[in-house]
Amino acid sequence: MSTDVSIILISHNKYPQNLFALYSLEEQTYALTRMEVILVDDSSTDQTISLQDYTAPFLFKYCRSDTNLGRAGAKNFGVEKAEGKIVIFLDGEVMVAPDFVANHLRHYDAEEEITVSGDSSHFGTFSVLYPDFSKRQLKRLHFFLRKEPLLMERLAQRLSVPAQTLRVFNSFDRYTRSIKQPKALLTKKDIAGGQFKQLSFPASYFHPFILKKYGYNLTGFHLAWTFFITRNVSVSKSLLEAVGPFSEEFRGWGSEDWELGYRLYKNGVKFIEDPGIVSYHQEHPFSLSNRRGDQMQNYALFTMLHPEIEVCALSLGFLKKNFVEINNIIEDYYILSEQFPGEFAHSRQVFIKLTQQIPLLLAEGKPVARLLQHAGLEKEADQEKLRGELEALQKIGAYRHYLGAFDLLLRL
Repeated sequence: MSTDVSIILISHNKYPQNLFALYSLEEQTYALTRMEVILVDDSSTDQTISLQDYTAPFLFKYCRSDTNLGRAGAKNFGVEKAEGKIVIFLDGEVMVAPDFVANHLRHYDAEEEITVSGDSSHFGTFSVLYPDFSKRQLKRLHFFLRKEPLLMERLAQRLSVPAQTLRVFNSFDRYTRSIKQPKALLTKKDIAGGQFKQLSFPASYFHPFILKKYGYNLTGFHLAWTFFITRNVSVSKSLLEAVGPFSEEFRGWGSEDWELGYRLYKNGVKFIEDPGIVSYHQEHPFSLSNRRGDQMQNYALFTMLHPEIEVCALSLGFLKKNFVEINNIIEDYYILSEQFPGEFAHSRQVFIKLTQQIPLLLAEGKPVARLLQHAGLEKEADQEKLRGELEALQKIGAYRHYLGAFDLLLRL
């Protein structure tokens, strides 16, 4: 029997969360015999290796790399092993609703030149108690326990502690900090029966206001490729082969999925957001400061790989411009280029170079200032030419979003 879909999970030291993700995939309403699940173990040192003996009602492939491939490399490894017509990328610590696969695949009945995301239907959930959870994470978990006394009693029995230890936050905090190893809060039965939802909460994200304006087909949204986030996204394998693999130049966290999404976008692929594709990200400790450094370095690389308006203008998000404002700037840039294809080329090139400097400076821990100097455009001749073009554009009386962004960049 042919394989309709390959679900790729990459994981590095995420046991037992990756096991819980697999348990949730066992509950799919889609025909399990027509799907395969590929777990890429990216040189884990925890118990993930035990999953090589995992038995499942679907075709399961455990693929291990003893050297760390990184996020891009691990996903490429998974794609190489995939035999399905459609590929779903799912983070290794993400559980899904029973109709997850079916809701992805129903979009491919009519056409395959699409990619489908379920990101705005994203929830967080607690499945494992970590001794190095942040205070904020612990307080949120404790809130759920206080709200559900029966749940608290059940977890106390599972953790082999008196319920009173969990009832008062200070004692719960002390107990959590004292444990040597993470402790599972869920069982396979909890996942099959949906009881884990008692520990779930809506996760904040930046997309809902975009969907309200542009709709679930993202019509007129030049940044649709930002919905290509491999926590929960699907695309045909033929399209992946057409645009090429994830770029392994990206290291650490961030941008490798957006960059591939951007190549799909430039190849005319349609982006769809489906609010019915529900996923639950299992909470774990992480460092915002470490992620921020990776994010800036990788986005700086992204702008160098693609020195184009959509990618570079998104750097303005680091200056508190929202996605709708950035989309308006890109729209102005396109209109200007179409109306005056042979003019204002210098100012357009300067805009790209200035926006490229933003993530470069942030990656180095420097203030976003003196962008002309950092871009090598401090020569008087360059600045005079730029002033002349901007004055001419001001006289036309259009492109206010683009000119407003230019003014911001030059004032920094």
